[in-house]
Amino acid sequence: MSFSGLRKQFNKANQYLSETIGATEPTKLDDEYNEMERKVDVTYELISALVASTNAWQRWTEIVLPESMYKYGTTLGDDSNLGKALKDCSEAYRQMADIKYQLCD
Repeated sequence: MSFSGLRKQFNKANQYLSETIGATEPTKLDDEYNEMERKVDVTYELISALVASTNAWQRWTEIVLPESMYKYGTTLGDDSNLGKALKDCSEAYRQMADIKYQLCD
């Protein structure tokens, strides 16, 4: 680990201890961050449920993943690079699934 990485970890530990033990007020997270975190948790639960069955993995990669990428890419908007990337990846996954089915036929 580099010196800068070690220093960063030390600063994180120092902040945690200051917030936990000391009088320092904990870092406040805005509502938008908390909402996105809840969406990630819901998405993770969805993924966990789908991966539970063997056929679900194929369905997840060909249907649910592109739909989720497109939905959240649209939510972030075209002003966001991440939003554009999610929408582009969604289209790529859909095209790969179409090609796969064409090859199988």
